[in-house]
Amino acid sequence: MTNIKLQSFYKSGRSAFTLIELLVVIAIIAILAAILFPVFAQARSKARAASCLSNTKQIGLALLAYSQDFDEQMVRGWYGPGGWDRSNNNNVYKWMDAVEPFVKNAQIFSCPDNPLGLANPDPNDNNKRARGIYVPAKRLGTPGSGTDASDNRWYGSYAINSAYWGDGDLTKKGPSNEVPLAAVGNPAGTIWVMDSNGCYQISWPNTNDDPVSVQTNQGARYISWNGRTYKTIVV
Repeated sequence: MTNIKLQSFYKSGRSAFTLIELLVVIAIIAILAAILFPVFAQARSKARAASCLSNTKQIGLALLAYSQDFDEQMVRGWYGPGGWDRSNNNNVYKWMDAVEPFVKNAQIFSCPDNPLGLANPDPNDNNKRARGIYVPAKRLGTPGSGTDASDNRWYGSYAINSAYWGDGDLTKKGPSNEVPLAAVGNPAGTIWVMDSNGCYQISWPNTNDDPVSVQTNQGARYISWNGRTYKTIVV
């Protein structure tokens, strides 16, 4: 009988990474992550900015629609007796509530990149901080709304220009002080609505109370007049 010599065909080789190779792979992944993560964050930031810009466009269209329905009068900053005070589900409400019927989605009053809202300096006020989220006044106090019967925390992310509300001269008043569209002498240079930080308006009564400084807080810049921080707005 012929003896058959059996030969092993085992292929020598490595079945695992060495520690150095593993560290090299981890280092490459870390470098790629360091490069790509900021890009992704930038893309998300751009998307939020685009969404916020779209919101302001829709708000602008709603404001114009309101004026067309009310004989060219611009929407007021607030309505009702003591309308500058907290909104309620009865007779005190703000400009967002007046134009809300002209928008398809009330979420346009809430910016997706809104910073933390302004703190209320009044120690007797239980509404300590704005939320940056808009809740229509008609929903305040209803079950499930998460708000009280009257509240100043849910005005959303945008402020209307109510400057010079105490001046009798219509040419000085901001566009939310019962002035007609034709009273705005420089439409392209007049702010109507802007980013805010919990306050529903940018407001000072007259030229003597013009903004005196621009302050920085929590990474945001604020117009401040006479040190009354509850009237500041993000710029």
